[in-house]
Amino acid sequence: MNNKNHAANGVHPRAALRPPKRPNIATTLVAPGSAAHEAWDIWLADRGFASLDRIGQAVEGGGWIMPTTTAPAESSEIAYRIALGWAGWLRSR
Repeated sequence: MNNKNHAANGVHPRAALRPPKRPNIATTLVAPGSAAHEAWDIWLADRGFASLDRIGQAVEGGGWIMPTTTAPAESSEIAYRIALGWAGWLRSR
C-alpha cells in the first residue's frame, strides 16, 4: 500500500495544474461596444474585477460569454450570486 494520501492539503498535485472548471450555467453573448458590455465593465470594476477585455471568455466572431445579458442588481439575489461566481471563475482561469 504505497498510496499517498493527498487529503492533508486537500488538493491532488495534478488537480492543481488544471484550470478551474467552467460553471455549468446557461449563458448569453455580450457584444463588444454594446450597452451590455459597458454595464458589465462597470459592474465588474465596482466589485474589484478586471474588464471583459481582460478576463472575459471571448467567442469567435467577437463578444464574451456571460451569465446574463445585463449586469444584475444586488436586489436580484440569485442572478447577482451567479454573476459573482462567474466573475470569480473568469478571474481564476
